[in-house]
Amino acid sequence: MLSVALPDENRQQAKLDVTDYLANMATNARQANPNIEYHLTGELILNRAMRDAINDGMSVLAPIAVATMLLVAVVLLRSLWGTVAIVVMLVTVISSATGFVGWTGMRFFGESGAAVFVLMALTVAHSVHIIEGVFAGLRQNFDRKDAAIYSIKVNIWPVFLTSLTTAIGFLSLNFSGMPPFQVLGNMVAFGAMAAFVFSVTLLPVFLAIVPIQGPKVREAGLDIFDRIGRFIVLHRTTLFWSSLVVIIVAVAGLPRIQLHENWLEILTEKYEFRKSTDFISENFPGVETYEYSLDSGTESGVTNVEYLNKVDSFANWYREQPEVAQVFAISDIIKRLNKNLSTDLTRHLLTVSRDFRVGPASAPVTLNFALRASEVLNSTKAIDWTT
Repeated sequence: MLSVALPDENRQQAKLDVTDYLANMATNARQANPNIEYHLTGELILNRAMRDAINDGMSVLAPIAVATMLLVAVVLLRSLWGTVAIVVMLVTVISSATGFVGWTGMRFFGESGAAVFVLMALTVAHSVHIIEGVFAGLRQNFDRKDAAIYSIKVNIWPVFLTSLTTAIGFLSLNFSGMPPFQVLGNMVAFGAMAAFVFSVTLLPVFLAIVPIQGPKVREAGLDIFDRIGRFIVLHRTTLFWSSLVVIIVAVAGLPRIQLHENWLEILTEKYEFRKSTDFISENFPGVETYEYSLDSGTESGVTNVEYLNKVDSFANWYREQPEVAQVFAISDIIKRLNKNLSTDLTRHLLTVSRDFRVGPASAPVTLNFALRASEVLNSTKAIDWTT
């Protein structure tokens, strides 16, 4: 077991250096002793594994999310300049939100990175509303400037309400006791309002400047969205009752939800920390610990016989539970102390009784030992020490 003291400066880099060093040691040890298994666990190893998992997820999910959103925008808008406008909005909003975190001095945690995905979805939604409004204006033979003004008049209120309600909802995360979620909430709240501001300022200006043209309207037939709208209107009663049944069935599944707070299962078996903790949990007492602070009810009551008996009973009950691997209580310390002092005192008294030439220095030592033993025995004599 290692206890690492990290410096006050560059603590994050120090954590990386320590975990890298330990990982290299374990790798070298495995190569030198292939018949021995080496496992690393602990808080530093967990933090490093979480950092690696978040980095892996961001490096894979972020590009996929951006590419998917842009692909959908291209298919739906059928406009190159409209897609470029969305990219400009994404860069502006996300940069503003991350800059807000930096200027306010908040610590950015890996878990807070989820704010990027939330802001991406919100920004794309706002941008599509404004761009579609511009296209609607262009179809009415407005020029680009008048089409941008028309889009703002039509969409400013719903866009504002969406940003406001999103900001209020995520600001509630400040009541959480976990700083990563507090940063996440503040970052999304600021980014949501920034998305609104840029949607009614930067985006319309950009669309009024670039040579954007609305997609051509099909002369014959209806597009898929018109068909969906007509289908919903024609079958509104059937869809209403069908939706109500689906909602009832879905809500009935709420009691089946099980809350899992096992931090060991946060990571998949892809990471070394998960493999090591699983090995330790299966072959040793485990790494999940629960600590109970049992109030004695009186000052200095931890030495009270009745209190110790109750603690000992509680510990014994816990030992009988099939899920528990090991239990350790203050009563165990008292038992061990009682056993050691009693054994040592008996041996010492036997030695003194056999030696008739006891010097002056032996009496104080024997007396002190007897007093220590009697103090423990008198305070714990009512406890069953046979276990």
